[in-house]
Amino acid sequence: MLSFLEQCAEYIATSHKSHLAHTCLVLPTSRSGRVLKGYLKKHGVQDLPEILPIDDFVAQFSGFETTVSVMQLLELFDVFSQVDKELKLEKFTGWGYILLKDFDAIDRSLVDAHALFENLKDIKQMEKWRVGEDNATPRIQEYFKLWGNLETVYHALRAKLASQNQGYTGMMYRYLAENAEQILAQHPHFQYFIFVGFNALSKAEEEIFRILYKEDKAEIIWDADVYYLENKENKAGLFMRQYAERWAGTNWHFQGDNLLRSHKKIVTLSVANASMQGKVANQLLKDWTIQPKTAEDVPVLPATALVLADEHLLMPVLHSLDEAYAGANITIGLSLKDSSLFTLIDTLFEQQQMTIRHKETDTIKFNHRTVFRLLSHSFLRQFERKNALKAPEAKGEKEQAPNPEGESDAVSTPSGGRGAFLLQLILHFTRANVPFIGLQELLDAVHTEEFMERVQDAETL
Repeated sequence: MLSFLEQCAEYIATSHKSHLAHTCLVLPTSRSGRVLKGYLKKHGVQDLPEILPIDDFVAQFSGFETTVSVMQLLELFDVFSQVDKELKLEKFTGWGYILLKDFDAIDRSLVDAHALFENLKDIKQMEKWRVGEDNATPRIQEYFKLWGNLETVYHALRAKLASQNQGYTGMMYRYLAENAEQILAQHPHFQYFIFVGFNALSKAEEEIFRILYKEDKAEIIWDADVYYLENKENKAGLFMRQYAERWAGTNWHFQGDNLLRSHKKIVTLSVANASMQGKVANQLLKDWTIQPKTAEDVPVLPATALVLADEHLLMPVLHSLDEAYAGANITIGLSLKDSSLFTLIDTLFEQQQMTIRHKETDTIKFNHRTVFRLLSHSFLRQFERKNALKAPEAKGEKEQAPNPEGESDAVSTPSGGRGAFLLQLILHFTRANVPFIGLQELLDAVHTEEFMERVQDAETL
């Protein structure tokens, strides 16, 4: 059975091949566009049409430039500060992003902004009446003033961004939906638009699709199945049924019957804990890999998707997979706080917070625990390997530690001794109850026979 995108590629290659140069394909994501492009090449399409994810499509045809969210936040603060002179940036950033998302949702949904803000203002007036004028503290008055300024800020932000030929995403969607007939239906180059793989559309997307469909300038290829489309009790097909009733008709590409009719094999495995799922997944991938028949061939893994129920399992699973699967295409997001980069930056900030500076002696002391956490961090270890800084450790050479009196003494860290060396250094300052160390204390500690004997004893264990 062909996948949905390969079905689309086969259909487009046979039904639209003659005018693909003037056709624009629009998909939900960039990744689906790349996959479709590969299938089109497979089916003999040499001159590929324009293929865009929906957000890039809207940005390109609306004519606005996209800006990063931080710049949008600063523009919003600039507009808001003209309405409320007492507004502070440090307080504004806490709810500024939420307000930007609300403005974005208003425009994507094609909501009548004036009616919405008037209703909000009336609701807040009722709340204010319930509180009473005598009980309204300055903070409460500031709260109600904020709601009264929202409509002014909304229109002022849109006007300011438009004057700079910029816009947030929802603003672009609204502009294109309101001008789709002039911009898209009468476009000088693109005569036809094909929308692939959409389901739940925003009001702006639906308006764009509807206008182009009505003008016979577009075709929508749905990924629909009889199981949820014809069963009105099944909510999975709710939006598609609504589109069919309003404007899309019943001429669907493609409506299959695969959920009930296609053969499936489902195996349930039990594991002791969540982290074991990665090891089981790795073993399953190895079992499914087609082993080469000759020495010249390479193992081949059939098209396989590994779906995680919990995004926090991403790193344990990746660490469990063999190197043969290192090039896997990962589409799940990874939170910054779960990454090694976060722990490195967090340790750097912690080190700075726990630093002691002596102005009289012009010296700086660091907490030894944060120092050793930094030295042992995986990123710095990898940096060492790439820059050959680990060569003395591997070869049993001697690293030269600077002597404050101008001489040079050797600190031996034999092969495999780096871990023992750091461990004994931590234990040394822990026994001495010295939480903060400077360069002089560090050099004094490692240049003693007692310390080096402990390191050598630890290496032999």
